[in-house]
Amino acid sequence: MLITETWEYPENQAILYTENQQLAEIAANNGLREMTRYWRDGKQFAIQFIGQKDVVQKVFSHVETVKQIPIDIETPNPFNELAEEMIQNKLQVQHLASKKCAICGKPIPVTSNSRKYCPKCRKEAYAEAHRRAARNYYHRNKH
Repeated sequence: MLITETWEYPENQAILYTENQQLAEIAANNGLREMTRYWRDGKQFAIQFIGQKDVVQKVFSHVETVKQIPIDIETPNPFNELAEEMIQNKLQVQHLASKKCAICGKPIPVTSNSRKYCPKCRKEAYAEAHRRAARNYYHRNKH
């Protein structure tokens, strides 16, 4: 059995979720606006619509009378492609955005504005800063 559900939404609107191809066509023909498409294993299997509550209930009344035809469209999920593109762009941006280590001059990826050292130099640089702070504290507070 294919799932078809409705629920209320603010401002006299309602949402229709359906896995039935014929009901999705009826919803589109009645002026309901498509909100979301759902994919599983590279196939579209459901669509969600939004519209005036009375129109959604009118479309929902067809549930018992339409054939049970699953939505089974083999179309690539555009969000997979978008996510892939965003990942590629981020990797390119990280690659382009780099600083140089303040000690050895090797390029380091920018992960924050305060990063100054490569991993090798960072440990020694922080140890030196700690020694300097301890020495200053000692000299300020000796009796």
